[in-house]
Amino acid sequence: MKKKIPILFMDQSIQSGGGGRSLFYILKFIDRERFEPIVLLPNENGVLTNRINEENICKMISEPCLHSSNKSIRFCGKNYSEASALERILSLVRNYGELVYLGFVKLNRIIINHKIDAIYSNNDTTRILSLIAGLLTCTPVVWHVRNVSKSRFWSLLTRFSAIKKVIFISNAQQKLFRVPAEKSAVVYNGIDIDEFKQNCIQKKLREEYQISKKAVIFGVTGRILPKKGYLSFLRAGKMTMDLCKNEEIILAVIGGAFNELQEKYLMQLKNLASELNISDKVIFTGFKTDIKSYVSDLDVLVVPSVWDEPFGRTALEGMALGIPVLASRIGGLPEVIEENMTGLLYESGNTEGLSHCMKQMVQERQTGSIMGQKGRERCEKEFCIALRTKEIDHILESLIVHKSK
Repeated sequence: MKKKIPILFMDQSIQSGGGGRSLFYILKFIDRERFEPIVLLPNENGVLTNRINEENICKMISEPCLHSSNKSIRFCGKNYSEASALERILSLVRNYGELVYLGFVKLNRIIINHKIDAIYSNNDTTRILSLIAGLLTCTPVVWHVRNVSKSRFWSLLTRFSAIKKVIFISNAQQKLFRVPAEKSAVVYNGIDIDEFKQNCIQKKLREEYQISKKAVIFGVTGRILPKKGYLSFLRAGKMTMDLCKNEEIILAVIGGAFNELQEKYLMQLKNLASELNISDKVIFTGFKTDIKSYVSDLDVLVVPSVWDEPFGRTALEGMALGIPVLASRIGGLPEVIEENMTGLLYESGNTEGLSHCMKQMVQERQTGSIMGQKGRERCEKEFCIALRTKEIDHILESLIVHKSK
């Protein structure tokens, strides 16, 4: 029996973002006969940490020097918005000081004690940490890049010998990030199809908010951020209501605000709904742990991103639930959604274009139903997590073979 290869996975984000969900599935479906995954996360409660504990999928190191936000206020138990300038400065100094200590000292001990053969970074902060530790311990490093950066800073860092592979989640994202060809790979995000069977999910949205079965519900879900384009969604929803006066249309914003920026944007959304005189037609659910129970009750999922969305995991999850998806033609979204087959695409930021797509879904419900079915089939064929994780397995295997030479 072969000795299992210990891999140290690192992430800073532990809330409900797509990167954390993707990491969870990799940890769950990695080849356990070949690898021993060990994950290092902030010593805080969060969606990712809680789920790993609940399902006991791998060994987890809760690291007090790593925080879910580098802006965490450390001295007075206040939120960032409540802290004084001095408290913010002192907290930043302490936070970054601890990250330096983690990168130069603690990670080395962890790598030695656990006999780590490769380091896998899942976000920006851990990229820097993994590079430092990789250089100091001669351990190969993989960066799984899940955001978009046009800065040359990250591209220059990939020149270091410790960085053996940079994984991108779409071809569109790969083009924006200059990396030596031999170090670059594209692996689409995958999804656990079995978790998204409609008949196994208790739908809650209509019942909880007393929505008629005849109503058409359009919804967005994910982090409450300006780049997600939710203002455009509300405006397009209003236009669609005006065009389809005989139809009951409901707009749902599924998700909560976790910081000051998100809270401000959420307030903007609520104010806009009031200005448009559609507050009674817009639902803000707040944060939900069982998010699939709410998303599965949508008739149409909307992904109105106004930035170079690296992939669009939200769109993938909607397709897995058998829901047609309307999305911006931007970033990696066109690689996920097969236009006119699993959903519709429109030019990013074009409110009228989105409204046109929404109107089509209201008027052609059977077409939407067929798109939803084809979306589910596409997920099963192209985005099954077991198949996608095998690609990660092969990359990690190649690093170990290279290291042993």
